[in-house]
Amino acid sequence: MPTIDDVARLAGVSKMTVSRVLNNSGYVKESTYKRIQQAISDLKYRPNMVARGLVTGRMHTLAHVMLDIDDMIHSGINKGFEEECYKRGYNVLVCDANGKNRESKYINMIIDKKIDGAIFHHLDISEEQVEKMTAAGVKCVLIDNEYEIQNTSNIVTDNYYGGQLAAEHLIKLGHTKIGCLYGVLNRPERPDSEIDYIDTFQFNIWRERTRGFCDALKAHGLEINNDYFYQGDGTMEHGIRLARQTMNRIISMEDRPTAIYCENDVMAMGALNALLKLKLDLPGDMAIVGHDGLSIVDNLYPRLTTVVQPTYQIGKLAAKMLIDLIENESEVSNVKLSPFLRVGEST
Repeated sequence: MPTIDDVARLAGVSKMTVSRVLNNSGYVKESTYKRIQQAISDLKYRPNMVARGLVTGRMHTLAHVMLDIDDMIHSGINKGFEEECYKRGYNVLVCDANGKNRESKYINMIIDKKIDGAIFHHLDISEEQVEKMTAAGVKCVLIDNEYEIQNTSNIVTDNYYGGQLAAEHLIKLGHTKIGCLYGVLNRPERPDSEIDYIDTFQFNIWRERTRGFCDALKAHGLEINNDYFYQGDGTMEHGIRLARQTMNRIISMEDRPTAIYCENDVMAMGALNALLKLKLDLPGDMAIVGHDGLSIVDNLYPRLTTVVQPTYQIGKLAAKMLIDLIENESEVSNVKLSPFLRVGEST
């Protein structure tokens, strides 16, 4: 394997000059720069990134730690994050932290391997964990963390506004009796050993979406009928099961809802599936609005109306914020992004 000494010898320069070109640091004459680049090409030289990282103090690697790699919303975030990192010369390490022990082990790994920084998405990262990473020189950005942590950059989507958008859309279409399929709002009163990891946090997202939805109904003088509200767990399977269990009862109600807001697209797809199996007309018999804007819903028929989170933009923004923290020691920033409504055929 060619070495940096071989490159310097072929280009007729010092090893230090080659190092300046490789690390993009210090002045090098254009003619000299071109000779070094030609030598690198002729020798097919590849720098030792580990050794380079030891010298510069940076590995040019960032981590994306997410709740569940199977969750479709993470793919949009990761696409934007990875593309921006690639453009800025950083590698990306993807970590599936679906478990408290795995989350802690990933943080230790990020510190031990001297990863430059990490984004944490849909998790419950604590102040102590952030302080541990900061002390080790690791920068981090939180996305939709369960709690906002002071002096830590974070990105959140306006879930309250998203709930409002869903309600306002259905109200404008003339619906006055609107139901809601929501996620878990509070921590279950059971030992941690009996609770799935995901059910020990993420309540704030559901609470904000529900609050925005209910406030919009109240603002229009509409009744919040508890018989129209059903708690799901955020999964498609539960959406299907819940819809099948409840739709027969709902459509036989004398005073039934004519529309349902599902607080994520996965539950909405499950509900839509069950309603079609019951031979109901959508949106004639029942209108459905989802939330998240997953790309898969564009392939459904009827195409789902949904409140869209700009996941790709969130990923790109997270990368920019994180790299600016690493390279420029930029200020901590807190960003709230607004969702928007994409109207399909389910309303």
